[in-house]
Amino acid sequence: MKLDNLTIDELVVQFASLCEQQYPSMLNDEIKEYNRIFDKQSEIDKELRRRGLQARLALTKLFDHPHIQVRLIAAQCCLGVAREPALAVLRQIVKDEVVGPLHLSAGMSIALLEEGITHPD
Repeated sequence: MKLDNLTIDELVVQFASLCEQQYPSMLNDEIKEYNRIFDKQSEIDKELRRRGLQARLALTKLFDHPHIQVRLIAAQCCLGVAREPALAVLRQIVKDEVVGPLHLSAGMSIALLEEGITHPD
């Protein structure tokens, strides 16, 4: 399915679904599968960027999603357009999550941003 034929809401739903699919591949060190899904997520992110600020902000709807992987990836994608709410999501993951890959990913995103190493757009 071509992404440019989907509505913004459909893209957000597909993004969330991909995040959920990615979670077991991350836990099981299935790198090829993880990367395959990551590439699809990136394509959706690019499509939302192409459609402008309001389209990108649509991912903030996922900040209270029940699945932690969805919240994490959505927050990381939104750091350039919704910095404070995205940081709040990442900080909550660090606070709530037992030390593991998601905790570390959220913490690293925060540290890189606060140290000025990354500059999300």
